[in-house]
Amino acid sequence: MRAADQVSGRGWVNSYSTEIRLEDVDAVRPVAMHLAVHRRGLGPVYTLVALDLDASRGGRAQVDADEARLRALLLSAGVPVVVATSGPSGGRHLWTACPAGLGPHLVARLARAAEQLCPSLDIAPLLNPRTGCVRPPGAAHREGGHSVLADDDVDTAVRVLQRGATPAAFARLAHALEGLARAAGLLPEPLAGGSEDGVPASITARGPVQRAIVTDRQSLRLDVPRRSLGPAALHALAYRPRQDEDHSALVHCRARSLALAGGTLADLQLLVRDRAAAPSLEWLRTARSVTGNRAPLDEREADRRIKRVWYLAVQDAARMPRGSEQGSRGYDEVLADVADLLARAAAAGTARWTRPSGPSDLAALHALAHLMLMAGTTEVTADCRRVGVLMGRSHETANRALRRIAADGWITVLEEADLYQGTGRRITLAAGHVCTGESGHACAVATTEEAAPAMDLRAAVGDRIVLQQGDIWHRIGHHARRTLLAVEDQVVATTEQLLSLSPYSPRTALRHLVRLAELGLVEQDKAGRWRRTDRTLAQAARAARVLGRTADLAVRTLVDQAVTAWWAAHVEWSRLDRAAKRRIGPRPGADQGVLPGADPTARAYPQIAETAADGRVTLRADHQRAWAIEAERLGAAGLWHRAVHLQDQDQVVDPSQLHLVDLTG
Repeated sequence: MRAADQVSGRGWVNSYSTEIRLEDVDAVRPVAMHLAVHRRGLGPVYTLVALDLDASRGGRAQVDADEARLRALLLSAGVPVVVATSGPSGGRHLWTACPAGLGPHLVARLARAAEQLCPSLDIAPLLNPRTGCVRPPGAAHREGGHSVLADDDVDTAVRVLQRGATPAAFARLAHALEGLARAAGLLPEPLAGGSEDGVPASITARGPVQRAIVTDRQSLRLDVPRRSLGPAALHALAYRPRQDEDHSALVHCRARSLALAGGTLADLQLLVRDRAAAPSLEWLRTARSVTGNRAPLDEREADRRIKRVWYLAVQDAARMPRGSEQGSRGYDEVLADVADLLARAAAAGTARWTRPSGPSDLAALHALAHLMLMAGTTEVTADCRRVGVLMGRSHETANRALRRIAADGWITVLEEADLYQGTGRRITLAAGHVCTGESGHACAVATTEEAAPAMDLRAAVGDRIVLQQGDIWHRIGHHARRTLLAVEDQVVATTEQLLSLSPYSPRTALRHLVRLAELGLVEQDKAGRWRRTDRTLAQAARAARVLGRTADLAVRTLVDQAVTAWWAAHVEWSRLDRAAKRRIGPRPGADQGVLPGADPTARAYPQIAETAADGRVTLRADHQRAWAIEAERLGAAGLWHRAVHLQDQDQVVDPSQLHLVDLTG
């Protein structure tokens, strides 16, 4: 909570610079509570949206009119509301809640549209997620009196706000408010030169909008950082199309590349005027004549054609799969894409992630987010063994989770793994999918409000990976991890509060709390409130004698990858004809040591000779021996201790990074 400041001779003032604990609040000093909370990997999200109607902005009559209008809009959008009289001046606070969390962008849209319709509304707390506060019901007013519930008793108000509404309901509310404000001429139209109805099916078929569209002084553009066109785009602009080619399709592709680079309509107009630099844009300058040649367009038709091309290019670029402009994209854009992925995962709600496969699916999403942030691109190789280690689960579980989230529309598989080519599964963020309607299918949240990436998203995702790699979850179950996160998010909470917030049944949530307390990860104070202890997951796992499972997975991943590459090389060698094998010469034995820098797959793969009843001898691959040879070559024991060392230090165990760990550090 934040407490009001006191100035000598003036009493309490409208400044809340002092932070105090909830139990230190008294009945005299005014206090305000934060509307937004910080969530791991997502940054600030609004769990409460309080509409503050101030009587100083038009008087009580205006407050009454605005309250009636907002109540009707809230209820029609499916957002339950709790109303409180803020103090002696006659102001009102309309309290709503979204347990899943709302991004600052959506809340700001809602606030700015509502401000145009309701003059008494003070939107300042809704525009600053870091410090935005409103006095809660029961808090003192600096001019005397208290904020009092208008219609509900305390228990009813608490239940209404604990239940809250979904992000989709708040999105409906923002859409309704913006529609009313635009109809009244109080907000500008969001799109110039057309609307969604003007977008052809060939573009809408790409799926939902993946990048925000904003308006500048002339027309639309993508809300992406400005960058220079890459060599491929410049080469495409310099291409001179033939007469029989589809000029409009060529122009569309070039304009779309410009839109993805953060360009504007003015940039396209400049390129159209520069015939030497952009001959591929001839369709925007000329039209085919009856003689078969091209004749200049009149100025009015050329302007109309350029604006229409630009509008469609922006709409198409906004729906392009994430990563389509890869190669020239900055790391900030990758951060924004990963933050959007995590925001959509949060918006999917607890029901999606608390079903039996939910923890594994969510862990897979966080593992992919980690890979994207490490690689600096949203198109990554998702080897199921490495992903499994980052999830804290087996590679079979990881493989099933990746296929589920791909089917649900979170990711798109660009290329399946190829054992003999030595390539892993390539994935990127999905632009859309076809709903299967099958049992267990849950569509991904395609769009959500825009939110700025967390200050250090890599660290936040890393913390989540460390948490899901905790060996202790293999003892008490991965669902208990959500209960531990709930305790951490609440900092201090009673059993009743945690049970009411938990997506699990009270019996299950209480069982989680008891098991976590037995392991020393949470504790209760004398007042019965739960809090997180200083004990790490590694310490709890060591005490429970389960430390080392993630280390086992990491070491097995490295050895499995080495054996797989060795076997693929052996299969390739076996396919050679006799003459080719003679040219290569005899291969070193399987047990022969490998010099630094030499190819370990050049050795003969270990085999077992088996004699049949007729005396014929056949050779069978000895995979078990191959595994033992590679484990010894890689130093599996040392790698295992390195992985445990990382867990002791609360760091991510990534198989590809184990060789970089310094055990002396």
